[in-house]
Amino acid sequence: MKNTERQPEIAIRQAYVLAGGASRRMGRDKLFVTVDGQPLLEHTLAACHSVFENVALVAKSSEKFSDFSLPVIIDYPNALGPLGGVIAALANCQDEACFVVAADLADIDTSTIKALCANYSGEDYLGLLEAGNIQPLCGIYSKHTLETFIAVAKENRPYRLWEIVKELNSRFLPVKKTIWRNINTPDDIQTQVGREDVSL
Repeated sequence: MKNTERQPEIAIRQAYVLAGGASRRMGRDKLFVTVDGQPLLEHTLAACHSVFENVALVAKSSEKFSDFSLPVIIDYPNALGPLGGVIAALANCQDEACFVVAADLADIDTSTIKALCANYSGEDYLGLLEAGNIQPLCGIYSKHTLETFIAVAKENRPYRLWEIVKELNSRFLPVKKTIWRNINTPDDIQTQVGREDVSL
């Protein structure tokens, strides 16, 4: 995790919601599973729309999102895991940096997104630190990282996104909670119903 002097704050105007997961453990598309009275995807989009005028989905195809009046950016091909979505978002981004978030984070909220935007000052990545763990799929990515991520994709090897992020010029804001709920299976919907404070 590299550190540099902070630069003046930079306006973040674009949000990309990664919606290309296969939902294998859920047995159905978990983006449309209702948690806390709202489908996961709609919850994430609502949080993004409360902060950004420009919001786009990033996925493997656009068909299942025909009911959403949003642009759908197609994942970068031949990239493992969420890396294809991150690359596609950065390639589409028209600004110096953009907000990227996984569509299935049940605990994402407006205050968390606003805190990230208010604190961004030109890092390669500004994200969240929860109980000592990096959350790589909710943060602000610099456009300058695009070539780095494409190079990783071309290696075609297993990786964990947080390991790549740690090697960038990254900074992290602590989250006032113990863990993000991880909704991956039908049992998770029943057991992970408590919501903790996620304010920064």
